[in-house]
Amino acid sequence: MRQLADTDLTPSQLSALAMIERSESLSLSALAEQEQIGAPTMSKIVDKLHDAGLVERRNDNADRRVTRLSVTPAGHDTLNEIRQRRTAWLATRLAELDDDDLAALSRAAEVLHRLTIAPTTPSASPPSTAPPSTMP
Repeated sequence: MRQLADTDLTPSQLSALAMIERSESLSLSALAEQEQIGAPTMSKIVDKLHDAGLVERRNDNADRRVTRLSVTPAGHDTLNEIRQRRTAWLATRLAELDDDDLAALSRAAEVLHRLTIAPTTPSASPPSTAPPSTMP
């Protein structure tokens, strides 16, 4: 699927661009946190998106130390084109499946949907990506 993007953008850049689109006016630090990478690394990713004309930066009106990110019209176009190509590819692949496989996918989709709407409890939270703490 990643090859279907057919752009010069890396998977990390595409992911960041999509996250900025979903969370309009995101700060760089919030984007880094969402993508679970360091701010310096995210800054480099955003620099490339900005240089490509896909993202714009603007100062936060309430706090000039904060830079807000938003997707440009060219960024929206890029994401829409990628989504259209991926949807077409997936539709073609699904058309190749027999009825049994389609039924299995439908059942799996129902299970995944239930998992995503289930109330979150501490025991149901995804595992932390933080390194384990060391106790003396």
